[in-house]
Parts: sequence; structure tokens; C-alpha cells
Amino acid sequence: MTQWRTRPIFSCIPVWAKPPGYTLAIEWPEVGTLSTAEFAVRVENELRKLNVEYAEKRQAGRITPITVLPVKPGTFGMVEEQRRQEGAPPSQLKHHWIQRNDSLLRHIRKVTG
Repeated sequence: MTQWRTRPIFSCIPVWAKPPGYTLAIEWPEVGTLSTAEFAVRVENELRKLNVEYAEKRQAGRITPITVLPVKPGTFGMVEEQRRQEGAPPSQLKHHWIQRNDSLLRHIRKVTG
């Protein structure tokens, strides 16, 4: 029987640079057949197909290509625990698949060193 995960394994985080873009933080298995660069290209292609506005912004250079940030399995759980220890109330520990700001990226960097 397949065990379903209870924690998220990815999140898309805006990066407010010039031009802006997105980082896709994803819990990446140590063994895999696809490199993160190949995965990023596939995600980029699918985003362009699914979202005309994204495709237009990429074509015009108004946003950068998506960056994939591979993290160890369990990283999102470590971020949640770190935030809990810092005093974040449970209502603030909800996971958003698409983040509004880069605070999750800062937390990921804290727990991954």
C-alpha cells in the first residue's frame, strides 16, 4: 500500500530581482533519473503551455526562467518546526504551494545552512 505524504514537497517562491522570477523549492530524492536542470526545463515548458501570461513575460524577458532549488526530503518539515520553535502560531504554519513573498526561501536557507 502506498503511504501518502502529509507534508508538502514543493513550493514556488517569487524572487523580486530585476527582472523578477520564481524559485521552485522541491524536496529532491537523492537517487533520480532527471537532473534538476532537465526538470527546470520541463517545468518551464509546461508553465508556458498552461499560462499565456507567463509565456508572454518570459518571451519579453520580463521574468527570468524558473530556478529549481533541490532540498533534502524532510526540509519543509524542518522549516515548519523551526517556525514553531520561533513562536509562530499554528495558523501561520499553513503551506502555500505558491508563495506571496520570499520568506519561505529565507527559512529554507536557515535550516539547510
